[in-house]
Amino acid sequence: EIVRNGGLIAFPTDTVYGLGVDPRQPDAVRRLVATKGRPEGKGLPILVANSETVTELVIPNPLITRLALAFWPGALTIVTGAQQGLHPLLLGPGHTVGIRVPASRMTRRLIRLAGSFLIGTSANISGQTAATNAREAYNNLGGSVDYVVDGGHGESPASTVIDITTSPPSILRSGSISEDELSLVVSQPG
Repeated sequence: EIVRNGGLIAFPTDTVYGLGVDPRQPDAVRRLVATKGRPEGKGLPILVANSETVTELVIPNPLITRLALAFWPGALTIVTGAQQGLHPLLLGPGHTVGIRVPASRMTRRLIRLAGSFLIGTSANISGQTAATNAREAYNNLGGSVDYVVDGGHGESPASTVIDITTSPPSILRSGSISEDELSLVVSQPG
């Protein structure tokens, strides 16, 4: 309800705690960016409850399907071409957006309850260490969130981020999924 009404929450994912709003609400997106102190042009990752809903956010690409089948739900954020109409603060260079289906069932349920999509940037001030529990998320953000969902400790390192708009795709951030694991899927025909 808080997210649907434009509120800002901190919540557990399968990796670290996230800071989230509904990405379709411009005022909420601006508030999140200001709270986090995130530079514009860096983009914000969007968490989705299942891979079927990503078509509303991204330009179809067969590599998304292959990576999703191999690693979703899980700790892989895919950066790809964004559909028109997404808020500019969500977008990275070249009109791209990062998407991920988290492994945590609780997080996917929260996403569905919030309305299908939830920004999932780490719950910290930009450049600081990501929160791995509810207390850290609250302390990191100085009480500037409307609600902190306490789901215990984060379960693993941050997600691996792969940009599939480049040829060959490039890893923007190393994380839970290795470059070797990704290479096996990326190199498959199709």
